[in-house]
Amino acid sequence: IITLSANLTTTTASSNVSILSYKQLTNTVANTITTGSGSVLGGNVLLSANTSGAATSLGSVYLGYGLTVISNGGNITIGGGDFAGSGYSTGNTTYAPEGLRIDTVLSLNSGNGNIVLRGKSSAMSVGAGGGASGILFYNQASGATINSGAGTILLDGYSQTWGSEYSSGLVFHSATTITSANTTSNAIQLIGKATGTSGWAWGLEAKSDLSVLATGVGGGI
Repeated sequence: IITLSANLTTTTASSNVSILSYKQLTNTVANTITTGSGSVLGGNVLLSANTSGAATSLGSVYLGYGLTVISNGGNITIGGGDFAGSGYSTGNTTYAPEGLRIDTVLSLNSGNGNIVLRGKSSAMSVGAGGGASGILFYNQASGATINSGAGTILLDGYSQTWGSEYSSGLVFHSATTITSANTTSNAIQLIGKATGTSGWAWGLEAKSDLSVLATGVGGGI
């Protein structure tokens, strides 16, 4: 298990930040990860849990104290399953059913890099108010923001839980704004899947205002 307890910054052009956990990835403080600057091209930021791809009991990304990423042109990827984060971070039955959960603070700004987030819950029954989503953004008092500039955005949440009001694939608990100026038909993709048969098991659930803005000419959602 990797626990983040400090901010991370790279100042050399195109220097990447990769945080790879064999099992779970979590934090004890709100973390800010910065690559590059206004005049220096940033590198990619990768957070990947359960890198072995095994059916582990601890394979989630659970950042309960919040996350800010500023990549100045680099891609931002949060997922799991391998060393590239190309699959899902996966929830577990004992600690965090959610595949990917970020509380309190969420601000992702890639400055024209692509943003990809993937999370898959464990398969289990969860109490009515328990966290249970594929991807859950929770209790961002100042709102959550995801902005890719001219890059693309993909959020892929898969919930296998049932019984909870959070059993949906993608859950936005607080006001959230997702913005891309990309001009392709896949500028913003929100993919939500839920297999639960009780509780609020939807593909996508927004408990507050959700703004999804494809601002580029021809950009699709």
